[in-house]
Amino acid sequence: MTIDRLKRFAKDRHVVLAYGCSAVIGVSALYFMWPFFFQQGNIIVHYGSDGVVDVLARPSLLLLAAVAGLFVFLIDILFSYYAYWRERVVSYLIAYSTLWFVVLLGLFVWQLTRFN
Repeated sequence: MTIDRLKRFAKDRHVVLAYGCSAVIGVSALYFMWPFFFQQGNIIVHYGSDGVVDVLARPSLLLLAAVAGLFVFLIDILFSYYAYWRERVVSYLIAYSTLWFVVLLGLFVWQLTRFN
C-alpha cells in the first residue's frame, strides 16, 4: 500500500462520491440517533400492521448497531481499496452497495424518530 496508490484511489470520482455521500448520511443518522442513546426506557423499533408495538429495544442495542455500521463502512472501504487495483468494477460495486447500506440505516433512523 503505497501513498501514490492511495492518492489515486482517493481521487477517483466514483469512490469519492459513494463514500462521501455515505459518510454524510451516516454522520447525520448518528446525529439524529444520539438522543436515543441516553434514554432510560425501551425504544419502539417496529409497529405491526394492526398498530400494536411488535419490537422494543434497549438503547445499548442501538449503540451496538451504530458501531456495527461503522465497522462495516470501514471494512467496505478496505475491500474496495484492494479490489480497485484488480477489478475496478467490483470496487465500485462495493462502494455503491455501501452507500445503499447507509441509506437504509438513514431510513431506519428516520423511522425511529417517527415512532418515538
